[in-house]
Formats: sequence, structure tokens, C-alpha cells
Amino acid sequence: MWKTQLSDHCGKIRLNAAYNLALNNEYNILIQQLYENEEIPRFEAAYALTACRYNKEAIDELQTVLTREENNEPIAYCIAFIFSEMGSAALDTLPLLIHIIEKSHSYLMKQYCCEALGTIQVNEQHYISTVISCLTNVLAHQDQLEDPKEASHMRFTAALSLAKLGVKAIEAIPSLKEALYLDKNRYVNANALLALKRIGTEEALKIVLHYLEMSRWCAKTTAASLF
Repeated sequence: MWKTQLSDHCGKIRLNAAYNLALNNEYNILIQQLYENEEIPRFEAAYALTACRYNKEAIDELQTVLTREENNEPIAYCIAFIFSEMGSAALDTLPLLIHIIEKSHSYLMKQYCCEALGTIQVNEQHYISTVISCLTNVLAHQDQLEDPKEASHMRFTAALSLAKLGVKAIEAIPSLKEALYLDKNRYVNANALLALKRIGTEEALKIVLHYLEMSRWCAKTTAASLF
């Protein structure tokens, strides 16, 4: 019954069916929905699959699909989103997410994987160092001559993920300082500032204070660029 309702004209019925499939261990049906050409069925399946956060078999299967489809952006970024919503339950996916960030040519994929690195919330020092190294490499990826919007979205997501890590991101202070002062995107600057504030060490807060003292106005905001 739930499977047939995935194609119902009513969105509430489709979502209800999708979540019931997830909760009844029918995750493979939802994974197949990720291959739909239209966005809405893919998104509804992705939302429902986040309910499988405590189902190791489902997570393993999603990893298998992501490994196979990492260059298939519409499917791959949905799976990265799913892992980001699963939080610490998706800890085993970190190596794959980091691999995609390092190897993918898709800014959108990198953005969603960066978001996942911030929400999975690692605690082991080895993982923390690896995650921070990955995120700071993304943060440093800026071309001052050509900076597409998608690239800046990727960077401000990386900075926000470092903010979510809080004091665990202490190793990122030099990179965050550089992003705060040198990145030409104001939203990257803002998230770098937030990350430094949340790290909260004396060194980090000194950078925050100095930046705020000299930033009585936003030099990037002009009549031609209000937002």
C-alpha cells in the first residue's frame, strides 16, 4: 500500500507513505525513488530516509549507492543531505564524504558533504583533525579572479560546519582568521567570525574583537552590492 501511495497526487499522502516505508525497513524502495527524474519524488524519499538513522543496513546501502553514483549529482547530493540529517549515527560515512569533498568537481556536492561534516559531530581526535583539515582546505579554495556563487556557498558552508564543531575546531583558527579578513564573500566572513566566537579561546576571541573594532561598516556593501 505504501509503495503505491508514493505516486499519489497529494503531497501529504506521499510523504506519509515514504516515512512509513522508512520506519518499516523498506528503505530500498525509497532508494529507488532517488533515481526519479523529477525533484519532488527524490526529495520526499530523501526526507524519509533520514528516519533510517538507526538502521545500519540502510546507511551501508546508501553508502554503496553514493560510492557508485558520486558523479551523479542529483542522486549524490540527496544522499549527502540524508547523512547530514542523521548526525552522529552517520559517523561511518565520514571517509566517503571527505573523499567526495576532495575529489568531486561539483560545488553542490562539496557543499552538502561539508554540511554533513558539521552535523555528524565527531569526538575522536583523529576524526576531528581529519574533518578540520578537510573543511579548512575547502575554506582556502578561493579564486579572487573568478569566484562562482556555488563556490562561495561551498566555503560559507564549510565555515558554518566549523562553527558547529565549536571548540573542537581550535586547529582551524588560522584558516578562519584568513577567511574572515581575506575572503571576498561577506557570508563566508560572517560564518568565519561565528566559528571563531564559538571556538571561544583567548586567541580566537582576540581575532573576533579586533575584527569588530575595525568593522564599523561593511566595506563590501555598496550601492551596487547591497546584499
